[in-house]
Amino acid sequence: MAEIAKVFVSPVLDALSGNLKESALQEIKSIWGFGVEEELEKLESTVTFIQDVVEDAEEKQVSSKAVRKWLGKLKNIAYDADDLFDDVATEARRSSLMCEIQPSKRQKVVHSISSFSSSNNPLLYKRGIARKMREIRERFDVVANELRYLNLHKTDGGRPLQRETSSFIDESHVIGRQVDKDKIIQLLVSSSSSDDDKLYTVIPIVGMGGLGKTTLAQFVYNDQRVKTHFGLRAWACVSDDFNLLQITKALIESAGSKCDLSYLDAAQRHLEEKLNGQKFLVVLDDVWGENQFHTHWDCLLAPFGVGAKGSKIIMTTRDERVARTMATIPSHDLQGLPDDDCWELFTRRAFAGRISNAHPELEEIGRQIVKKCNGLPLAVKTLGGNMSSKRNVSEWESILTSEIWKDDKSDILPALRLSYRYLPTNRKQCFAYSAAFPKDHEFEKDVLVRQWMAAGFIQPKGSTLLEDIGAEIFDDLLLKSFFQYSHHYHRETSLYVMHDLMHDLAESISGDECFRMEHGTSRTIPEMAHHLSWIDIKEGSMSLEALKKFKRLRTLRLKAPSSIDNQILNDALMELRCLRVLDLSGSAINKLPDLIGHLKHLRYLNVSGTEIRWLPESVTSLCNLQTLGLGFGSLEGLAKGITNLVNLRHIALVYGRWDSISVPGIGKLTSLQTLEQFKGCKESGCQIGELKNMNIKGRLQITGLEDVQNIEEAKEANLKDKKYLNELSLEWVRDDSSQDGRVNDDGVLKGLQPHANLKNLGIISYGGVSFPSWMSHLSNLTHLTVQDCRNCEQVSLQDLTSLQDLGISNCPRLKSLGYGEGGLPTTLKSLQIDGCPNLESTPTRLENLTSLVELSIATQLPLFSKESALPMTIQDITIVSCDNLKSLPKGMQSLTSLSYLVINSCPQLFSLFPDDKNNEYGLPTSLVRLFVLNCKNLKSLPNRMQNLTSLKSLAISYCPEISSLPEGGLPTTLEYLFIIECPKLTERCQKNSGQDWPKILHIPNIDCR
Repeated sequence: MAEIAKVFVSPVLDALSGNLKESALQEIKSIWGFGVEEELEKLESTVTFIQDVVEDAEEKQVSSKAVRKWLGKLKNIAYDADDLFDDVATEARRSSLMCEIQPSKRQKVVHSISSFSSSNNPLLYKRGIARKMREIRERFDVVANELRYLNLHKTDGGRPLQRETSSFIDESHVIGRQVDKDKIIQLLVSSSSSDDDKLYTVIPIVGMGGLGKTTLAQFVYNDQRVKTHFGLRAWACVSDDFNLLQITKALIESAGSKCDLSYLDAAQRHLEEKLNGQKFLVVLDDVWGENQFHTHWDCLLAPFGVGAKGSKIIMTTRDERVARTMATIPSHDLQGLPDDDCWELFTRRAFAGRISNAHPELEEIGRQIVKKCNGLPLAVKTLGGNMSSKRNVSEWESILTSEIWKDDKSDILPALRLSYRYLPTNRKQCFAYSAAFPKDHEFEKDVLVRQWMAAGFIQPKGSTLLEDIGAEIFDDLLLKSFFQYSHHYHRETSLYVMHDLMHDLAESISGDECFRMEHGTSRTIPEMAHHLSWIDIKEGSMSLEALKKFKRLRTLRLKAPSSIDNQILNDALMELRCLRVLDLSGSAINKLPDLIGHLKHLRYLNVSGTEIRWLPESVTSLCNLQTLGLGFGSLEGLAKGITNLVNLRHIALVYGRWDSISVPGIGKLTSLQTLEQFKGCKESGCQIGELKNMNIKGRLQITGLEDVQNIEEAKEANLKDKKYLNELSLEWVRDDSSQDGRVNDDGVLKGLQPHANLKNLGIISYGGVSFPSWMSHLSNLTHLTVQDCRNCEQVSLQDLTSLQDLGISNCPRLKSLGYGEGGLPTTLKSLQIDGCPNLESTPTRLENLTSLVELSIATQLPLFSKESALPMTIQDITIVSCDNLKSLPKGMQSLTSLSYLVINSCPQLFSLFPDDKNNEYGLPTSLVRLFVLNCKNLKSLPNRMQNLTSLKSLAISYCPEISSLPEGGLPTTLEYLFIIECPKLTERCQKNSGQDWPKILHIPNIDCR
């Protein structure tokens, strides 16, 4: 049964209520006249009255068609009111901009802006606004009067029936989770030195709803090892209605005593008597919101201090923030069940475990059904139960393609909706917006937050930036498992996804509000749609012309792989006057219509990945625009008046550069937070001082520093005050052989001192001999890159106490890292040195770098001194072009974390280790990948390689002197063997005929040529 499309209007009303209180509208009250002030006051009163009952209406709409229809009418009016207020605010901004422009330039700008404005006659415009205000208020009055027939009541956020759990479980019904169970039990029964300082340890189990947190806790609670280890065990279900007395009484009764006490004090004293001197295990199941729980946490645990050391508390929660707040050790993050376990669980429900040969025709369909559950046990069990009475292929195929996932009569979405129900309103709206994206869509945090801002979901809160409020909302949704980390990372940017069932929940919540038109979609766009994604629609499908009738659209995300007719797009945009978000990225479009300037509500415009070469001048009339997305190198120029977009906050580049684009006067964009790249030059309006008043956040790459004349000009950039700048790249561009500017470079770099909050610094093609003293003040710096600094002789590092990643390349005069007596910072995780032939040695005391994970050396310096060793934490070692390397050092076999070793182009390397009669040399058994490349004099591989029991991949390339494999052969774990351009070895490894073939025939993947 398909679920009735619901209408949720409370987020829109909340935003409208916020707008009614904005200072801009309050100012309008006092200066506009024509009845506007009176209408606004009446409207504010009516909206407040409706807000009191709208939550009740949203609950009752499932059973009442009249309520659902009333909510739809209310939502349309609220959106129309929001558009009207935005019209007013836009006119105010336009007027303000006109006042700020110099008289000599005003006429030209006025023509540009007013050609897309309906307010050429201010008097008529004000009267028109007053009339529209009255009409809006009257429409609100009508829906308010209809409330008397709908039996709606003011709500206090009432709660549904509380979930209750117990400690009992039939272990024969539990599938999988053995590894999770053993890990938790190990934490419960083992003791560590840190436990000596704690009265008890709190172990959180964290995961989304339906993942099996309670089942795992029950599985652990009833294990015989746990029963034996703890003298007392107790279980309480906390749920979202946190009641201290009820929880305390539940623990007492679970521990074996009757409790009919009515007061918390008496109940806690009783619990204290039960726990006194006992090594106890307490399970607090289904813990919710961190604010409420944190308030009562200390009080709840007050009786627990009398227990014996080694006592433990298991807490299950959907909210990672609760876990972080309460845990005394890292959380156990529960993941989805593996496919095989899901299939077994499904067959137990659907076939009572007897699928083997009874119903082979259903197995393939069943496995597809299980795959849609994405490892969520609740979904697998529910669907398995639904299939238990069905044996026809057509019935199973119907379930596979149905919307049962969104049916409230199943247990799936109601379980997930519990998490949604108690989200704050702004978080509900932001989550529901995700329904406009396709399933498995990977998104970036900043991009999504900017679209939320543009759509009006984020309301101002004091002086806090909207971006920061949005980031807080996003993080909260992530911690509560509405979003998840993706397994993919592009451009060093974290990507996120939604679990498929969370996406189904978002679709269920949004109803017709969000809609996707995809290739193969047979549904028509609903009339109530406000956020539309048009994805991969092939030619011959529904035409873009059909969009013209959806005049209420606020978001249009157009992903069209085939060519788009510019005139059709132009005509469509002409009608979509309410758009806030227009995302054309990746579409086959080569021109942005001039009529783009009519979209006066537009706040987000993304044309990255298109064939657009120029932005039209009409873009400069979009005075509400907050985000402009560009990239992929097609763009050759921006509109001349782009600096009139005074509300522009983000110029987002996607795989793009500004090398061929200059923006004279970009410093006027004082709201700009994201610029990413700035190319300075000597021309007026393009000098580095344009950055002075910008509050840049995140990343900034400054090129063209060779054109900066001196320290005074450099200081004009005011980098020192940009406290939100995290990543800074300073680049000079000059011919490799040029030494011009060396004297200037010292002063320029000194004047470009960043704020102490900086975390990532890159200095490229700097011509100075040393670095300025301000580098030692960057106490928060975690990443430092020094590249192509041909005159640099020393890099000072001793004061960089947070440094984690150091990369130095192509600095031919570098002699010292200036690391002082104490060595490199002990926080260092990655060290990469390349093309520094005069660097006398690597730092001594490498063994003190107890955080070092990655070491890459590509230079001719002595690799290891006699006094130095490598830290036990090292995981990856890459050695390239070390002409003086004759062997690897002693102690390599003790590097038990080492998994990746590359040795490339080391001509003096004859053997990886010298003759080793005392077994002092060797590789660690932890090694997973070993690559030996271009070592032309290497004669043999090390003995005892068969003992490398973790090795999976071995590559030997361009090592012509290696004549055979080790006598003991290769490990049985090896999965991939590559032998390339090693003629002697290749001959011995020929299939079936080579002398070494028996040593490798067990390897499944061999490439020998």
